Amino acid sequence: MKKNAVYDIIEQTYCKELNDTEYGVSKEEHIHLKYKDNGEEKALCLRKVTYKDEKGRVYEFITNNFEIKREEVAYIYKLRWNIELLFKKLKQNFQLHFFYSETENGIKTQIWCTLIAQLLLLVLKVKSETKKPSLQWQHWSGST
Repeated sequence: MKKNAVYDIIEQTYCKELNDTEYGVSKEEHIHLKYKDNGEEKALCLRKVTYKDEKGRVYEFITNNFEIKREEVAYIYKLRWNIELLFKKLKQNFQLHFFYSETENGIKTQIWCTLIAQLLLLVLKVKSETKKPSLQWQHWSGST
């Protein structure tokens, strides 16, 4: 959540003081996030979960899902971040800057091909026992 977001805390549903060595969910709040729609002020009914990770970093997550556990909210965001990092790596090392197809199946096929290529390059790196950070796609595709 952005630091300058304007919201009202409706209810604090959970609070736990975490010491320096503890990590996990420290707070859960029911909030109303304010926004303007065609000049009219409106509010979204949301849930804010505050989470401290193993390195002591504090994150605030917002969701409109009130059904799942507070720990699941943090876990889902962690998984989402891992997916973002994977796509960043794929875009850096492969020609995945655009999709050749507009169909769901075509996009999935392109992603699967890219993942297989990434796996093959990783196998080559391990087999060659190289200390280089990564093999570049340009060396294998013939492009410069």
